Amino acid sequence: SSGINAEYGVTVADSKPKTRYILAVDDSMNTMTDIITCVSKNLGTGNVMNISREEALLLPEITQRVFDILSVNLRMEGTWIKDGAKFEWMSETGIIENITTVIDEYKTSRGLLPIRSCVLGPPASGESLVASQLCVDTNHC
Repeated sequence: SSGINAEYGVTVADSKPKTRYILAVDDSMNTMTDIITCVSKNLGTGNVMNISREEALLLPEITQRVFDILSVNLRMEGTWIKDGAKFEWMSETGIIENITTVIDEYKTSRGLLPIRSCVLGPPASGESLVASQLCVDTNHC
């Protein structure tokens, strides 16, 4: 949240760290697959397709730059931040354990609203079936 970010910025500025880069980390040991599966279950159908590196590079949506970013190993120690910070940490246990909060903050910050739909048709044309399937497919039941 912005209050925590501002407090974090003040803490860092006041302490004048010797290192040039600062990285905030959580204590979870989740893999990218764990995180993607969790996000998919909470925002979509829960279906995740695993593809090889070679297949990923053939997709037009994944440029070499995006591939490189998604492939980087970010396992680092964040001891200075955890020991030197003078504010309460939020979501320290990781994104998976706090996915509801992360999703709510994401939606709020972007002004995203729940999906609403209206399915019309003559009697017995399948409106209820279509509405029910939309609900299942968008994970809004």
